[in-house]
Amino acid sequence: MKDEKKTSNPFDNIFDFYFEQAEKAEPQVKQGIEDWFILCDKVAEQTISLQNNLFTSTADKKSNNDNVIQQSKSLAKVIIATQKELALSMTDFAFKGLQTLKNTKNK
Repeated sequence: MKDEKKTSNPFDNIFDFYFEQAEKAEPQVKQGIEDWFILCDKVAEQTISLQNNLFTSTADKKSNNDNVIQQSKSLAKVIIATQKELALSMTDFAFKGLQTLKNTKNK
């Protein structure tokens, strides 16, 4: 803690410590979310590839199967992108809330 203040409230320094830790952790939390969704994207691609193999081996109408596979790929990408955006937005919201609490405490 850079500017350690002595106050009558013993929790002030504890709050400062946790606020500083949260600020330090923010980049790692966001990188963790990015990494998680890279993994989700790879799992979805592999799943779709396996489904493609199954469709191809069991059906006669290849053009219909290709259409279903393309739709599945598009849907998976939209779902993963939406989940990633939501997770990052929630993280931003949480860290902004912490910043607001810190600023309020310091007034």
